[in-house]
Amino acid sequence: MKIEHEFYIGLNNIDRNNKLTIKSFMSFLEDTGGIHSDLVGYGLYDISKTKCNWMIISWKIKFFKKPTYNEIIKVVTWSKDIQRLYSYRDFEVYNSNQELIAIASSKWVLVNMETKSIISPDEKLIKAYQSEDKSVMDIKELNKLKEPKEYTNVIENCITREMIDVNNHVHNLEYLDLAYSSLPDEVYYTDFHEIEIMYKKEIKLGEKVKSMYAYSEEEKSHIIAVKSEDESVLHSIIKLK
Repeated sequence: MKIEHEFYIGLNNIDRNNKLTIKSFMSFLEDTGGIHSDLVGYGLYDISKTKCNWMIISWKIKFFKKPTYNEIIKVVTWSKDIQRLYSYRDFEVYNSNQELIAIASSKWVLVNMETKSIISPDEKLIKAYQSEDKSVMDIKELNKLKEPKEYTNVIENCITREMIDVNNHVHNLEYLDLAYSSLPDEVYYTDFHEIEIMYKKEIKLGEKVKSMYAYSEEEKSHIIAVKSEDESVLHSIIKLK
């Protein structure tokens, strides 16, 4: 089953060059995936009945062309490869000329909301999502990101209320803001076209975290690790290229 939804790119969705921000783009993907779950009975309002919810553990996104202000884009998504411990969701994004302008793949786990433990999808759930045998990436699985050995810039952030989601921890898109806070001035306004995010450990309200930046010459990428205040816990790694 494929789900399609159109989005209008407004003023609150663009950067200073009138291009769609990565955060707004990812929110469009997330909302379209949510529509799919709502339709098949495993959405936000179904949690009280199903006792479970999907939580993301990684993203990989590639832009071929960045959409701009006042455009309408179409997001197409489908579930694929639902396994015992995790599931993939892929995306294609088209402009009004039906050009493919971006692709994305995401990896999720199903969590029991009462025990907060990862559970295996049952046959009823697998059948409901009607997974497609199609992949947008030329890889079987999303690779684990490696933490840099050294960092050149470190910023400390305190988690505030507006960053918390319905699961009572930092929403996955807020990690982008944490990552961007550590970017040097000469990097901050870069027009990134490849984004990877790996989530490791949730962050709660009031916690202090460090956004730790490094540039990888080997990967030609900007890499940010979000870690606990004492640097003992790795919360996430974000790679921008």
